[in-house]
Amino acid sequence: MLNDPMSIMILSFLLGAVHLFTGMGIKIYMLAKRGHLMDGLMDVGLWYLILIGLPMMVLPAVANVGKILAIVGAVGLILTQGRHEKNILMKPIKGVMSLYDITGYLSDVLSYSRVLALGLAGGMVVEDEADFQQFLEHNHQYWDYVDDELEQKFAGVSRIKCYLSDDAEGKAILAAIRAAFSNNNISTAFIEDSDWENNWREYYKPIEVGEKLVVVPEWEEIPENGRLPLRLDPGLIFGTGSHATTRMCLAALEKYCSSETRVLDLGCGSGILGIGSLVLGNKCCVGCDIDPKAPDVAMANAALNGIGAERFKVYAGDMPEHKYAAQGPEPLHQ
Repeated sequence: MLNDPMSIMILSFLLGAVHLFTGMGIKIYMLAKRGHLMDGLMDVGLWYLILIGLPMMVLPAVANVGKILAIVGAVGLILTQGRHEKNILMKPIKGVMSLYDITGYLSDVLSYSRVLALGLAGGMVVEDEADFQQFLEHNHQYWDYVDDELEQKFAGVSRIKCYLSDDAEGKAILAAIRAAFSNNNISTAFIEDSDWENNWREYYKPIEVGEKLVVVPEWEEIPENGRLPLRLDPGLIFGTGSHATTRMCLAALEKYCSSETRVLDLGCGSGILGIGSLVLGNKCCVGCDIDPKAPDVAMANAALNGIGAERFKVYAGDMPEHKYAAQGPEPLHQ
């Protein structure tokens, strides 16, 4: 069936009709339950006649019956939908205007065909500017990842992305989607299968910082340039050493290093600054971040540099609310 777009569309419309008629039946029942059965028959029942009659008109065997049902329903709406108007001239006008509601019923059925066609896709992503802004509003810990280019990408956007296999089944689903949306604003592109989770590592190379440090990804060899290596695997946490502000902070730390200096890394992310301060020779460091993944990532990065919980502790939480989840043997005392 997936290879036959027309069958998919027919099934979609049938499901939409079932949904629509069920909802209308429930509405009549609720009105009757409240003692307004006649309102239910006039406001909803007459629409049954129209919506059943119209598709029957395209079938030669029952075309005349369908025409009669549709006409009776339409005339009934014209005569009844203005019944609450006090102005006698407005009664038929309100009745005629009510016929426009057919667009709402038809759009419900059409929506089902579209949703089902999209649901048959191998993967679906909805991108919307309002959702993007709402996500940022409730996830402040990810603000560091957002730059002007990313915000511009979502500006004014409302789109659905579907990922389909490049075979007969995928092409059939694409045809169904095109039919459902009448080819409006639909574009396609080929994307090669790839290891998306790890491909970024190809572009993350050792970075020399200041006069003493070199940030070295875990999977790279340490350069033989006499600099102090700072091993790092940021994973999905902010802090790779590539951002200018991170490099400037690491360079500035070189001026404040001593075996007696204690460091607070507030908003530590991957722990790059706190770990960098310890690699440079500071005594100990406490890190804190509102991202709950930060403690595990930062402590793992510390271990890559031979630094343990005796010198480095990381906490997840919001400082104003005094909520912490400590990584290390001792709690943080206020």
